[in-house]
Amino acid sequence: MIPNVVLEILDWAKTKEDLAELRYENKTSDPPISVHFAMSSAVAGQSPANGKRILYLKAPTIGKVSYVAEKVSAGSMVSAQQVLGVVEGEKEKVQFESPVAGKLQEVLVKPGSWVGFGDPLLLIELN
Repeated sequence: MIPNVVLEILDWAKTKEDLAELRYENKTSDPPISVHFAMSSAVAGQSPANGKRILYLKAPTIGKVSYVAEKVSAGSMVSAQQVLGVVEGEKEKVQFESPVAGKLQEVLVKPGSWVGFGDPLLLIELN
């Protein structure tokens, strides 16, 4: 579950036209949370004139990635707190969910790939 403070920060940031980047990390939470919010030009090389805001969804732990297949593909719409997949480590499986509602812009990591803590998994365009 995403803490309310993250959702509040993201709601606030959506209204700021001059905001280029915002990071929030809480490594002491269980699981650790890392959110990176940036203008699409900063993350995907798109024109800043389009005004889109993109969020990196990062790996909550070290392990092998699997997605909720029917819900995770470029162009899919996701809702806030929707479970998108699992990172399976040696001792635990940690679900990851979308902290915001939006459109899944890009799947950065293929299912079955190994990731480190904080590695970007998905790009989500905020509604």
